[in-house]
Amino acid sequence: MTRALRFAAVFLAAAWVSSPSEVAAQGHITVNSVTLNSPAEGDTFKRGETITATVNFSWRINNQNTCGTANPLRMEVQIGANTRNFNCPTGSATFDRNHTFSYVVQAGDMDADGISIASGALTGGTWHAPGGRTYDASLGSHAITNSANHKVDGSQ
Repeated sequence: MTRALRFAAVFLAAAWVSSPSEVAAQGHITVNSVTLNSPAEGDTFKRGETITATVNFSWRINNQNTCGTANPLRMEVQIGANTRNFNCPTGSATFDRNHTFSYVVQAGDMDADGISIASGALTGGTWHAPGGRTYDASLGSHAITNSANHKVDGSQ
């Protein structure tokens, strides 16, 4: 292998991983955590406040920037009796471990016992993992059920 090809191979490998041991450890990508931001005051989001949900994957994953298409990436979140679509992740079209979805509370949104995010909440669009790795977009045990610290009152 020529010096230029060796450099290119090392450069491309470095773009995907943090270290060689990380390559071997990351064959299948999963969700590490889901975190919600906190309301401005207390435990209740009010009309006009933005709720964000950040999904942390075990490896960098690309959402292929499908925001604004007919089938955008979204996270379906249960607010009371309604399913609301949280918008495309910030940092679109980048390989990243964290993808943040957002939703602005509307008049009429109400959830007295706290929002819920089901295991299969990530829908739409296309996700890609580097190096042919497989990934699981299921939130699994990181799903959220009636989060008492994340209530919603869109009447306020």
